[in-house]
Amino acid sequence: MHHTVRKVLTSKYLIIAAAALLLYVLAGFLVAPRILHWYVPKFAQQSLHCRADVGKIRINPLLLTLEVEQFALQQADEAPLAAFARLFVDLEMSSLFRWAVVVRELNIDQPEFHLVVEPDGSINFEKLAIAPPPEPAQVNDTPVPLLLQSVAVSGGRINVVDKRQSTPADFTLQALNLHLENVATIKDWNGTYRLAATTGDQGSVEWNGEISLAPLRSQGKLSLKDIELASLWKFF
Repeated sequence: MHHTVRKVLTSKYLIIAAAALLLYVLAGFLVAPRILHWYVPKFAQQSLHCRADVGKIRINPLLLTLEVEQFALQQADEAPLAAFARLFVDLEMSSLFRWAVVVRELNIDQPEFHLVVEPDGSINFEKLAIAPPPEPAQVNDTPVPLLLQSVAVSGGRINVVDKRQSTPADFTLQALNLHLENVATIKDWNGTYRLAATTGDQGSVEWNGEISLAPLRSQGKLSLKDIELASLWKFF
């Protein structure tokens, strides 16, 4: 009995498997976060011509989770573009064994977006456009199936500024909360959404219903309460 156990434990196949598992764990916990922490700012500077700051990055290769804290994207002149306090992604184990990406949970805490229309009509986010790579001879138009079981955005803020007027117009949505359930890129697959936000003048926006990504369409109920028309009229 002891000889059999010793033979199994010293088997080269078991040693190779254990070594591969150890390398996978070390790469996930230690190497991958460092690579991302180095690569994201470099990519932003070289490809997007802007600055990216990243706080902590944690990857759990056993649970298939990714967590990023304190991310901020700025233009070259340090004008803010986008930011979030925390991003958490939890993949289902089934994603490893079938041709589909199943996201059990996707949370984004306190995201911020700053949209600016310049005096010439250009938009600040247009500067981030990346030239698409040349298309191959044969292109498969069928996307990889993606299923988002739960998506939650909490405490978001969207600020829009239009500088085409002599006095810039601005509008802000804050306390933005969005929840998506069972949204997929599968054809005619319907998920649900709920969105709620407030404006700087104490107005509120609520929107809920069903959404499909293939094709992109939605139906539901939109409710606007105490929205100051004067705030929107400034843009016209």
